[in-house]
Amino acid sequence: RRLGPRTLKAYEGRILNIHPGPLPQFGGEGMYGAAVHRAVIAAGLRETAIVVHSVDAIYDHGPEIARRSVAVEPGDTPETLEA
Repeated sequence: RRLGPRTLKAYEGRILNIHPGPLPQFGGEGMYGAAVHRAVIAAGLRETAIVVHSVDAIYDHGPEIARRSVAVEPGDTPETLEA
């Protein structure tokens, strides 16, 4: 859910998002949960990522804090990749 300007200003630099796929390629409005995993699998990637980033006014845009690579195994589904 997009946060409003008052919330963003009140907590500037203190709100984090854990994104289930590599950014910026698999971010943006509507790209969350299984939608990200489906897109990663459809793109044929052999590796995806979990990204922690600071939240700003643009979906999945703020500075990256941490990234952990995750292998995409043959036969993975959105459910197995999420697990």
